[in-house]
Parts: sequence; structure tokens; C-alpha cells
Amino acid sequence: MDLWNDGLGSFSAVYESVKHFLIVSEEVTEDLDEILAMVQEPLLDDILHTWFVDAKGLDRKAKEAQAKARILESFRSNMIYLTREEIYILHECMLKHPLRSEELWVICDHLLERGWLFAFVAEKGPVKVIFPKPLQEMLTAMLNGNDDSYNMLFIQYVRMMLKSCLSLFGVIEKDRIARFVVQSLSLAAQSDPSGKFMPESSTDEVAASIGGILDNLLEAEDIGWCDKAYVIHKDLENRIQYRNILRQCREREYFIPTGKQMDMYGAHLTDVSDHWYKSVEKCIRTLTGDPQDAKSLMSYITMCVVEDNADLGRVAEILRNSGIACPSKKTDTLMKSCGEWLYTAKRWCYRGMSPQELGKAKIGVSHAFLSGGKGSGAPLA
Repeated sequence: MDLWNDGLGSFSAVYESVKHFLIVSEEVTEDLDEILAMVQEPLLDDILHTWFVDAKGLDRKAKEAQAKARILESFRSNMIYLTREEIYILHECMLKHPLRSEELWVICDHLLERGWLFAFVAEKGPVKVIFPKPLQEMLTAMLNGNDDSYNMLFIQYVRMMLKSCLSLFGVIEKDRIARFVVQSLSLAAQSDPSGKFMPESSTDEVAASIGGILDNLLEAEDIGWCDKAYVIHKDLENRIQYRNILRQCREREYFIPTGKQMDMYGAHLTDVSDHWYKSVEKCIRTLTGDPQDAKSLMSYITMCVVEDNADLGRVAEILRNSGIACPSKKTDTLMKSCGEWLYTAKRWCYRGMSPQELGKAKIGVSHAFLSGGKGSGAPLA
């Protein structure tokens, strides 16, 4: 059964939870008025609720009119905050390309309730996700370089700086992120004087505008949270946890992420292109025999290493608790690769640096550990 391509019947397992998102129709349209006339009333209510409109007492026509007004205005005012992934999905829908199932779930969570996309399904055939024509025209104008284009790119840059700083450091002052953006874009402007990298305002005004953008991003997206002057990674749940990170690395300085680091750590908690990371991931995938289980396990191990400074013994314990006998002959390659990766992985307790970058002694995997002994490793000369 193909949930996304076999028509309405394939939704039987999940239909109750998503049915009011669906427009059950053989006909598909991009006209917003026609779409709103076809949607089920619970979805209209959801759209109005998303944009803080009280639907009580409104008849169907009034709901449609209110929904249309809110959809157009919300997209016009919020499209500069679209993420790369959202822009990609909207563009694919505009081109009428089929979407992968995981992308569809993202849409269900983030875009359908806003009324920016609509899902059509017939008795037979694929789910068709429609991007209404008026919104297509707004997005096309922005991507083609209208007045909103620069604002969108600037916000994208601030978002990537925010995400990369939180992945690298775990906790950082909000004002410092703003300064990092200003300093980074100032350097870019020096390299290319003809380019437009920052708003034409004073440095203080730009920093203040960045602060406002950061507030909006933190409020609207699941990135992190604020406590007084600090922005904290979402995995740190309280003041005790983030204060502990600050104490551990109080003698180390922050650094401005490079463009390459922003691309990597803006999307990941660690460098997933690292040779030893890939080797560990491959070994775990082989041992589990299930790509999804391997992905989840690798994600958890990465979190423990980066956020909690987990050592090789802790990784072995995680593997054992996951049903992988460790150490054993089958895991020797995994443990050796893991030992190398742990040496190069950046940690919050080192303020975004790795043991290798700090010149710490490299911990090798001892023979006793690989053969099932208690020792987890020994410093290598």
C-alpha cells in the first residue's frame, strides 16, 4: 500500500487524524476562492484559529471570506521568514512535482493549517498538494528579486547563524549572535564591495533589527529559548543545565562560525560529512539492519557526545542498551571508528571546539576494551 499514491482508501489507517486537511475531489484547482468553497468546515476553522480569528457566529461564506483575507495577508507578511525547506516544498508544488511522504508530513504540520497549501485526494490516484495561485505569484515575485528578496536572504542568514551557534555552543548571548552577523557580513562586504550584504543603516540599528528577527525566529520556530541575555538550545531544558555548560567552558572564547560551518551546523548537531562519523554511521546501520533504527541511534549518540561529552564507554553502553553486543568482534571496527570520531567531534563543554583542536591527548581504544574488558581506552602517544 502506497499511502500517498493510491487514493483515499490508502488513508484508512490515519484518516481520522488528517481527514479534515483533505479535499476529496476528482477536480483540482489553484483558484483560492474555489479551493475555500471546497474545503471541509473544520479546516476553515483551523485556518482561522491559526491566524487568531474567532469563527464563532460566522456563517460559511463569512468564514471563507475571512480565511481568504488571512491567508493572503499572512503569506504576504510572513513569506520573508520561510525556511529553505518550506521554499523548496512550495516551489515543488508550484511545479506540480510529486512530494516524498516525509515532506507531506512537514506540510501537514506547518503549511496546511496556515492555508498556504491544500491537499486534494480522489478515490484513486496520488495526493495532490496545491499551492494557490495568488500565493504563487507573491513567492515568484520575491524569488525574482523584488523588495522582499533581500529581506528574505538577510533573515535566512540570521537563522543560519542562530542555528549554527546553538549547535556549536549550546548557549550564547543573543547580542553576541547579532554581533557575529554584523561582523560576518561586514567581512563579506569588504571582499565584494559591489554586493549588498547588510541594510543601509548604522551598525547599532542593524544589530537592533537582528535582535528583533531573532525574537521572531525563536517565537515561531522550534530552535531554542531565551533566558534573560542568553539564547539556549532546545535540548537544554532549564537554567541549571545551561548554566552548567557555561561553567564548563567559561575560560574559552566564542568564535564566529565560517560560512562552511554555518551550512553544516545550521542543519546538523555535528559534522555529518566527517569520515569517521560516516564510518560509525555505516557500522551501526550494518549492525542494526534497519536504516531508520540506525538513524535514530546515531542521532542519540551524537546528542550524548556533543551535549554531554560522552566517552567511548558511554557510547558502548548506549549500544548495549540498544541490543548491540558491545564490545565484540563484530563491533571492533565500530569502536575504532568511534574513537577517532570522538577525537574530532566538537562539544558544548569545549565551546564549540573538539579535543583535537584543543590539543588534548588522543584516547585510543585498548585491546582489553575490544575484547570485552573494562578499560575503555588509553591515551595514545
